[in-house]
Amino acid sequence: MKNKKFKATVFGIGGGGQNIINYIYSNSDNLKKINFVSINTDEQMLLKSKTKKFLLDDKTTKSNLKNFFIKVFGKFLIKKVPLALGSGGDITNAILRTKRYKDIIEKEIKKSDIIFLVACLGGGTGTGTSTVIAEYAKKLNKKVFCIVTKPFIFEGERRMAVAISGINQLEKYADKVFTIENEKLLENKNTDINTPLSKAFNEMNQEIKNIVLNIFQDFSQKES
Repeated sequence: MKNKKFKATVFGIGGGGQNIINYIYSNSDNLKKINFVSINTDEQMLLKSKTKKFLLDDKTTKSNLKNFFIKVFGKFLIKKVPLALGSGGDITNAILRTKRYKDIIEKEIKKSDIIFLVACLGGGTGTGTSTVIAEYAKKLNKKVFCIVTKPFIFEGERRMAVAISGINQLEKYADKVFTIENEKLLENKNTDINTPLSKAFNEMNQEIKNIVLNIFQDFSQKES
């Protein structure tokens, strides 16, 4: 009989990671033992999440923005604090915002035996937040598997350098880091010009889904 307490949590980090776990969550059955959590610094993007969600809010930025809008437009026109902005590609900003919520994130991690981190590297939140969560999970003696994508070449050398640095950091804490090259999506599409890029992304999402489910099933059987 399988261990009913064996569970996993999949964190979709940043906009790209959120999109990927939205796909997995919407295209999988029998996921009762897998917990899905979207974590983002961008409140507008997070509203599109189909899973449990958590905002890495930046209260200082929001307060400053509110004061700015009041100064420009008048306080009677400002009925809502502006939505939390993303990290703007700033890894340090993402790391600081993640660390503010250490207790809450660790509480979520403690619910599971395996932690999956899914992120598109090269930006601030996907790269910065994923490394912090990986460190927390490893210190809590969890199995940590990271599934990340590297940017397209056309996105520039800076984003690629950030992604590679992020992979190096994740390897310090993860049991294994799976890296998917976005550039291969274009290569695959070029073999069939009639294939839409959206289909190529879905194939990538399916590949990530298979990695998650295969690892989870493998560990579940070992714990039987």
